[in-house]
Amino acid sequence: MKYKTQLFTLLLICILPLLGSAQETFDLKIEKPERSGAPANIYSNVGFRLYLPKVEQPFRAVLIFFNDGGFDTNLRMQESYWATFMQEQRVAIIACSFTNKDDAPTISALESNWYGKLLWDSIRKLADQSKHSEINTLPLIPFGTTPQGSLMAYNLANWKTSRIAALFMTDLPKGQYEVSSSVGKIPALVVCPAKDAERITDMLNTARSKGNPWAYICNKHSYKDIEPVGLDFLVAVFANQDATDPAKADKNTLGTDKAPTDPAWIGDLKDNSIAAKTDSNKSGKNTVWLPNEVFAKQWQWYMGGVSAPAPAQTPATE
Repeated sequence: MKYKTQLFTLLLICILPLLGSAQETFDLKIEKPERSGAPANIYSNVGFRLYLPKVEQPFRAVLIFFNDGGFDTNLRMQESYWATFMQEQRVAIIACSFTNKDDAPTISALESNWYGKLLWDSIRKLADQSKHSEINTLPLIPFGTTPQGSLMAYNLANWKTSRIAALFMTDLPKGQYEVSSSVGKIPALVVCPAKDAERITDMLNTARSKGNPWAYICNKHSYKDIEPVGLDFLVAVFANQDATDPAKADKNTLGTDKAPTDPAWIGDLKDNSIAAKTDSNKSGKNTVWLPNEVFAKQWQWYMGGVSAPAPAQTPATE
C-alpha cells in the first residue's frame, strides 16, 4: 500500500506540471459586491476566472461559461475536454461563479441588469490583469449549461449581439423568448429535455423559418455529455465559418478563387433525417441547421435517430 501511495505521488509530481502548462489562469473575486443601482438582494460572492490557452497564434474568441448560482464552474473546467477545446481552437474562457442561488437575474434585458454590467466590467479588468487587451474586442460565445446559466447566455446575446460568434443554451426556463433578426443570425444550439420540446421548437421555428443557423437537441441520452456536445457544435461552427470565408477560398488551377462551399447540413425534426444543405431545404419550420456533416451525425444520434453515436469532434467524457 505504501508503494502504491509513493507511486501515485510521483505520478502527480510528474503529470500536474504538464497539465498546468497548457493554460494560464487569472482570478477576479468580488465579495459582497455593492454598487449604485444594484438589486437589494445581491449575490454574496461573484467570481470570474480567465483561462488562456498557451498558443502562438492569436486567440479566436472568448467563451463565457455560465452556470447556476451556487455552482462553481471551475469544477467543470477540470474536465479534459475543456483544455483540449481551448488549445486546439485557440479560445479563451471566462468561467463565472455566483454563490447566492436565490438571487437569479430576471428575463429583463441584460443591459438594464446590474449583473450584466458587473460581467462587462470584469471582462475589462481580466483583460488588463492578463495583459491581453484583445479580450475586450474578440468575438464572444455565451455558453449556458443550466436554466439560470442559459438565461444569462440568452441575455448576453441579446445585449451584445454584434460581439457574439455563437450561442449555446440548455434547459431554458419558461418564459417569452424572442429571436430578433440580429440574434437569429448567430449560430445557436439549444438543448432541452423532452418535456420542453414543444416550447423550444416554437422558438426554433421563429429562427428557422427565415433560414437562420439555429439547432436544437431534444436529448434522449445521458446529460453527462452535454458540455462536450456543445463544444463539438462550436468546433463545427468554426469549421463552417472557415469553409465559407471568402478570404480563405481555394485557388483553382487558373489561379482564381473558387466559390466557398457551405458544408452545412439540415436536420428534419419529423423523422430525424439529415441531408446536405441546398437551396430547397435551407429554411423551414421543424428543421435545424447543422454546421457540417460530422455534427449532423452527432445530432442524429442525440435525437435518437440512430443506435450508435457518431465520432466526436472533441474527446468524449471519460
